[in-house]
Amino acid sequence: RPYQPFGPITYYESGRDAITHQLQLGALRRFSAGFAFQFEYQFTKALGEQIHVLPPMDNRNTRLDRGNLDTIRQHFAAINYIYDLPFGRGKRFGSSASGVVGALVSGWQIAGISTIGSGEPYSVTFTSTTLGWPSSRADIVGDPKVSNPSTQQWFNPNAFPVPAPFLYGNSARNLLFGPGFFGWDAAVFKNTQLTERLRLEFRAEFFNILNHPNFGVPASNISVPATVGRISTATDPRDIQFGMRLAF
Repeated sequence: RPYQPFGPITYYESGRDAITHQLQLGALRRFSAGFAFQFEYQFTKALGEQIHVLPPMDNRNTRLDRGNLDTIRQHFAAINYIYDLPFGRGKRFGSSASGVVGALVSGWQIAGISTIGSGEPYSVTFTSTTLGWPSSRADIVGDPKVSNPSTQQWFNPNAFPVPAPFLYGNSARNLLFGPGFFGWDAAVFKNTQLTERLRLEFRAEFFNILNHPNFGVPASNISVPATVGRISTATDPRDIQFGMRLAF
């Protein structure tokens, strides 16, 4: 494109690469005394070029496309657990309960999965309206951070101008990171032994039990000033479901 008025020239080359380093820390308690849990934390540094997605921004210098790999959260932690509540027959509390009372207080379990992660990376771009000058990443001339990031302004768009005509932007690919992620799914189970052969299982499951909003990455095209820096996407709200099963 810098050599006008030539059109597109297609060039294929192998040799792109990506490299990932990861630290993993974990803890595990096997099921004992009615309780089990597992925890894992990961720190990931994943760098690479834009592989199998789009052509390089500048085919004379593919290193300009090297940056944080798409969708990779640098910090991520997960914990899962299950606990037999200590009530009812054979438990610490109410072990002598019988009849209807024993059936009501026995067989309760709680379980859950929680995940916490830092934000996903994204690039700041512009849309070209000049023939022969493709849209690409913006230039960077200032600090993209804002003191109080919000859904209305997650980063500072004034730090990113449009490059000079027919030049490529100098901002790195996936330079910035979006909002973090938090999720907690929980469940309550009740197992009731009706007879020697019949067992009734009731469950209540809560997905995103806290109804915590998890937002997507912000709009990052500086050619659309009405939306740039704003976040308009979020994950699903709380969802509750119940189930019952008769085992025989």
